[in-house]
Amino acid sequence: MEQSEGDQERRIGDLLPLAEALHEAISRRLSDDAETATFDIDRIIDQAFGDVAKETARERLAQLTPTEFAALYVGLHGEQSLGDLLETMRSLKERQLQREVRLAQMSHEALTTGLLRLELLEPNEVIEVGLFDPSLPHMAARRFVDDPEHRPLHRKIAMRVVGPATGAVRILHDVWTAPVWARSAPGAPLAPHAYGVIGIPGDADLEPVLSHRTSMAYRMSGQDEVIIPDQIVGYVEMNSGELLLG
Repeated sequence: MEQSEGDQERRIGDLLPLAEALHEAISRRLSDDAETATFDIDRIIDQAFGDVAKETARERLAQLTPTEFAALYVGLHGEQSLGDLLETMRSLKERQLQREVRLAQMSHEALTTGLLRLELLEPNEVIEVGLFDPSLPHMAARRFVDDPEHRPLHRKIAMRVVGPATGAVRILHDVWTAPVWARSAPGAPLAPHAYGVIGIPGDADLEPVLSHRTSMAYRMSGQDEVIIPDQIVGYVEMNSGELLLG
């Protein structure tokens, strides 16, 4: 059955946005590969088609109502699979909400007491501790990190809290950021992947607590000496962006 002229025009009209998107994708890929020595037009076209297909599928899925999406999913994978997916999504959402509540409670407690209890973290959470110039305690806070005149942030230590109840951590990186005129001593940087415990000195050992505007002590695995840097704690931030202290 032959298409009428009107049907052909509508068909062309439907394809025009795809053609424009494909043109943009190819141009973008050409620009990205223009300086490389392995210029391959067939590969570029294949990648451009993939880019457009993903974006088109994303846009069309975004237009579906929840009922339409459920019907599509059941048609592809069956009712049991949909039930499993919904249960997984419900569980993930519940865990996300529990985490948000827990971090909000930690942040509120730290704001009112100046103390951050590491035991309230989940195992393997990643935190960054900002250590500041001890001569500027009033500037030991996250909001002063980029102060160009005083540059109070002297050190950033990122770590994975592998044992929240004991303050056990694995170091990810330790970066000295102090200006050349800083009087506080940098000390030996902590090696990436090294294990240890952090906290504040207690009666018998380090307590798994960080205190705002006071020193953070640490003891590395295999060592008896407790190290207390010159700098003071200005902030503790999750790697996902939540500010817990400071």
